[in-house]
Amino acid sequence: MSIQKLPSGKYRAVVRRAGQKRNGSAAPTRREAVADEAQIRLAMGSSPAESEVTIDVLLKDQIEQGRYAATTLEDLRRVHRHVACTVLAERSAP
Repeated sequence: MSIQKLPSGKYRAVVRRAGQKRNGSAAPTRREAVADEAQIRLAMGSSPAESEVTIDVLLKDQIEQGRYAATTLEDLRRVHRHVACTVLAERSAP
């Protein structure tokens, strides 16, 4: 899965599967781009059980889209900055 942040500040999903590449449309939020990415994957023949969501993606999504108190949001940002890259790359459990 690849979510790109565009110069406009919007996000776009880029899906590569079986030698094909498809770009999603520009979305105002990362969450919408991730949803678009899932729809593109399904259209390209992926199984819904396939998951490439990493802990990094989940944390970024919560930081960007979650509605938290300022102190909680800062805690999430601090955790994201300090968690080892190997942990962030781990796939989340289904």
